[in-house]
Amino acid sequence: MSFIEIRNLRKVYRIGSEKVVALNNINLDIERGEILCILGTSGSGKSTLLNMLAGLEKPSRGTVTIGGKYDITKLSENRLTRFRQKNVGFVFQSYNLLPALTAIENVAMPLLFQGVGKSKRNKLALQMLNEVGLKSRARHKPTQMSGGQQQRVGIARAFVAKPKIVFADEPTGNLDTKTTYEVMNLMVKMSRENSQTFILVTHDSEISLFADRVIRIIDGNIESDERVTEEQRAVLKEELEKIRLEKEAEAEKEAAEKEQRKAAKAEAQKGKGKKSKPDKKAKKGKEPSEAQGGKLKKRLFEGLFRKSKNPQPETVQVELKAGEPSEPSAAQQTPDEQKKDEQGAVAHE
Repeated sequence: MSFIEIRNLRKVYRIGSEKVVALNNINLDIERGEILCILGTSGSGKSTLLNMLAGLEKPSRGTVTIGGKYDITKLSENRLTRFRQKNVGFVFQSYNLLPALTAIENVAMPLLFQGVGKSKRNKLALQMLNEVGLKSRARHKPTQMSGGQQQRVGIARAFVAKPKIVFADEPTGNLDTKTTYEVMNLMVKMSRENSQTFILVTHDSEISLFADRVIRIIDGNIESDERVTEEQRAVLKEELEKIRLEKEAEAEKEAAEKEQRKAAKAEAQKGKGKKSKPDKKAKKGKEPSEAQGGKLKKRLFEGLFRKSKNPQPETVQVELKAGEPSEPSAAQQTPDEQKKDEQGAVAHE
């Protein structure tokens, strides 16, 4: 018995009085651990088939049995929700990350629904972010990340609870070619490591080469069911190797630029260290500021003013030659001597 058995699956949509057949009697077996690609153009019915397999929509007719005991077409909504929580992971084209939550909180969401404690689920979420190369972005919100980084967070969220089945609906539709190959390689690698069944829906034939098997669907019918050959896989491996080498070259270039910036910063700091430090003594002798100068002038003026109010007689010292008699000053003469000197001066005139 196959892991997933699809029998006579049919889906009809009613649009007014018209009937649109999205799926027409699909019969398919999918093995455990198989990587299956459902390939088709827009409107072919590929996304409708994925929704039927995941239990997101009810078929008009037919059955989808998983693990030999769960016919998900007959499960109630509550039982179907519990089944998806335990067994199914999703990767979406538009990422579907909660904008208010960080990367680690988004990744831990499936574990929260399973009742895992906060400490354990954060630890598992961080480990998964490390596997997809985003450990350093664990605390970033979706708006702070590129499209490729957001999709990696979405992949980590899909795989963190180790579900038995992972569904991916156009997971690389919003990514450039290089990021597309990296994301696909990551999902396939993780699926193989955990023996998970990985079912991918895409319109890109190149992406289908990542699968073990490719189902081509047109107008709601399976047109072909083929396995990917070794020759096709070899072409894919060459492209992946090319991308790997380009990524290594970019990493080396980035590392070299980082070292250059580090060396330049160290040189700049070294140059600053060589500059002579200002002498503290020199600082003491520096010119006073304008305010300080004004205060100094004021103090000098007040000192002069105080001296002028109480003038003191100046003392003049005269150096006498040897043998010359010293004459008494006017302050030292008696009144009679001063009178004689004045009379003598008049007679001389």
